[in-house]
Amino acid sequence: MSIREELKEEYLFLQQTYEDFDNRALLIKGWCITISLGALALGFDSSKGGFSTSLFLFVAGSALLFWLIEAKWKTFQYANAYRIRIIEAYFRGDENYQNIVPFQIYNSWFKAYSEDPPIHKYEATKISKTPLSQTFSNAMLPLVFTPYLFIFFGGVIGAIIT
Repeated sequence: MSIREELKEEYLFLQQTYEDFDNRALLIKGWCITISLGALALGFDSSKGGFSTSLFLFVAGSALLFWLIEAKWKTFQYANAYRIRIIEAYFRGDENYQNIVPFQIYNSWFKAYSEDPPIHKYEATKISKTPLSQTFSNAMLPLVFTPYLFIFFGGVIGAIIT
């Protein structure tokens, strides 16, 4: 098998893996919503006039934990994008990437996860981030913080007013 064919296979595998992360992120969101709504449904006590403060704090805390889990999950996903971009540069004919070695998924993933280095000219102003700062940066993406931010603040506000 030629290097070009090997890189094609690696690319297709990485692209599928990258998309699978999105499916799992939706699963994380689903679990958060299920647990939050389930806790509220189970915690409603009409004899006491509604929900308890501790229940709202539980909902807020669980939303925060699920939010952090998904942000970390996105950090793992985006580390795969580094190798995808390198293989695309190879197929695009970029001079700097014509001598790449196939089957370097782990090596590439670990480098991207720990350093997050730029590889293209348009990324030259990109600031390399540590895994922790990448995770918090990812947490602030609208596609990540929805619905967690709203559930979290709903739980905090509910705890304050109960």
